Order: sequence, then structure tokens, then C-alpha cells
Amino acid sequence: MGRLYIETVHDSGGEGGEGRVRKIFKCKWCKVEFASYYDILSKEFQGRFGRAYLFRNVVNISLGPSEERLLVSGWHTVCDIYCTSCQQILGWKYEKAYEESQKYKEGMYILEKERIHGTWLLIPPKSMQARARYMEWNAGWASILKITLQTIPVL
Repeated sequence: MGRLYIETVHDSGGEGGEGRVRKIFKCKWCKVEFASYYDILSKEFQGRFGRAYLFRNVVNISLGPSEERLLVSGWHTVCDIYCTSCQQILGWKYEKAYEESQKYKEGMYILEKERIHGTWLLIPPKSMQARARYMEWNAGWASILKITLQTIPVL
């Protein structure tokens, strides 16, 4: 067995700069990253386990064999997708759509909401000036909190 290669999700959306929130989806079981919130094309899909999201980019997955399936929207050639770390089934990839109105799904991925976990992480400031502002802001709130806690009477 070879070495497991895990890729980091590049969160390309949202406001850039310090203090930005990084929104990513991870495996519910092993917490390996799969996709950015900003790569969701639709939240209106139905999967095997309930609601599902349509993504344009997904990483850290392995593909099962291609097969034809009759889905809610018609016949498609799809392959199941699995977590590269724990091998749990996550959803599927659309290989081919037979109806013209469904062609936009080709090459896209379905991740089942029941099988993934959303995480929102605050990206810390990089520049020294921004870090100083960040620390000042935190210190200000810490002193207000300390004063407030000291003035609350204990019963």
C-alpha cells in the first residue's frame, strides 16, 4: 500500500484579506477536506441519504466504476465517489447526461449532506500591522469582559 496523498481545499470565494472566514466541507468520519462552500452550484438535489449538494470541484476522493442510473432527472452515467482516507461513500460524479437539459451536470459532483460536515474557520491576519490591530481589538474586548465579570455580584 502506498502513501496517502491528501490535498488542501483552496477556498477561492468570499472577501479576501485578514479575518476572512474559510468555509469548507469535510468527511463526517475522518475530517478530510473535500470542497469549498463557494464551489456549490445547487443545494436542491436529492441523494440516497436525503438532501445533497451539487459541486463544481471536489478533492480527496476516489471514483468507483461508471454505471448508468435512472435518477430523478432522467438517465445519467455516473460513478460513486468515496473518501480517499476512510473509503466511505459520499455521493457520485456525473459522467454523462442523456437529456439536453441535464448536460450542465456533466463533470459535476454530488455530495450527500448526511455524509459531510461543514466547517467555518477564521483565517488569521498575515501582516504585522493587521495582527497588531487584531490583538488590540481582542485586548479591548478582553478588558471589557474582565470588568463586566468582576462587577457581577456572586449570590
